[in-house]
Amino acid sequence: ISASGTDGGAFYDDTAVNSAIATNGAAIAADIDGDPTNEIQIISSSNSSITTTLNANGKDYDLTIAAISGGMGGLIVDNSITASDLAPDSVDSSEIRFDAVGSSEIRTNAVTSDEIDDDSITNIDINSAAAIDGTKINPNFGNQPIITTSGLSVGDDILLNGNMVIADYVFEKYFLGYSKLNADYEFKSLSEIENFIKKNNHLPGMTSAYQAKKDGYWNLSASNLKNLEKIEELFLHTINQEKQIEKLKSENNLLSQELKSLKQQVEAIKAMISAKND
Repeated sequence: ISASGTDGGAFYDDTAVNSAIATNGAAIAADIDGDPTNEIQIISSSNSSITTTLNANGKDYDLTIAAISGGMGGLIVDNSITASDLAPDSVDSSEIRFDAVGSSEIRTNAVTSDEIDDDSITNIDINSAAAIDGTKINPNFGNQPIITTSGLSVGDDILLNGNMVIADYVFEKYFLGYSKLNADYEFKSLSEIENFIKKNNHLPGMTSAYQAKKDGYWNLSASNLKNLEKIEELFLHTINQEKQIEKLKSENNLLSQELKSLKQQVEAIKAMISAKND
């Protein structure tokens, strides 16, 4: 606090006042006489205002507040400081006491996500009854996996993004003899698959139950693509079996016709022998 007189003088530069302070420190600190002319007075206010009065010499001193400083123990009158009184970034988080600002004191949309430090809000800070609408949440997990210890319920499509290889390489390999999609893929016969299953107790290319237990997870993306591979293989084996069945049916028809012809020939021979004997 500074005070300047109508004569242009400032009492904090007055040598006489400084000398009086030095020699009468105890009396000044006590300020028990109430005389405003012999020392610096302590000025207090209960309603945020300061009233100036004429001193004994008839000089009017204007009191102006040069700066306000305080701490958590200081008292600020309600509504005495508004948002327009504060410069941007003039108050940081270390200057605000815990629970000093309640939700009712924050205007809607006053705080945006850009103004909240990462990891500054934890689960304990969110009321269990907050009921945040899902439409207000736009998560971006980046490369971080989503981990849940409970079930996952999805009411819409699940889209798999990324560099994936669809199992159409099965058809390429079977019909063309090679695959551009997966050059390492080999189409196995049913006998090869049977031998593999007898030895390993799971389908070729599929993660075994023991491996999944060891890993502690089941990769739905990889298994879904592998399932498509097995479905395409099954279709090819089924088509091949169908061809074999049709071939056998054709051969069976030929054999039936030949058998019928042989029976007719046998009957003709028997008739000829019988006629000769007669």
